[in-house]
Amino acid sequence: MASTSRISKLVNFPPLPGDGKINVPPQLRHRKVFAMNSFGISATVQSTGDILVAGVPFAPGTEVEVVISPKRKSATEFSQAWERVCGEMRAAPRAASLSDDDIQHEIDDYRAGR
Repeated sequence: MASTSRISKLVNFPPLPGDGKINVPPQLRHRKVFAMNSFGISATVQSTGDILVAGVPFAPGTEVEVVISPKRKSATEFSQAWERVCGEMRAAPRAASLSDDDIQHEIDDYRAGR
């Protein structure tokens, strides 16, 4: 088992009471775990091109990284877009003549590094 202090440094957990030992799930024992101290919020770009983000959970003077991207689609919108793309791919002329053997051959070539 890993000590609390080692795991705490990796994932930013507070120290545990007791003997300082924690159970690390078997699926995580071979992985390094890194915590992200991040904050997410949605905002709307104003007509002036400005975005106001208020009430962030960081102390005044804390240097932060700001990444701005369009809001992700909802699960329904994503599913609809995925179905549209898949439909377009299936409708492509090459798709009609593509067999399971062709696909398997391409997978095998990829795995073999060819």
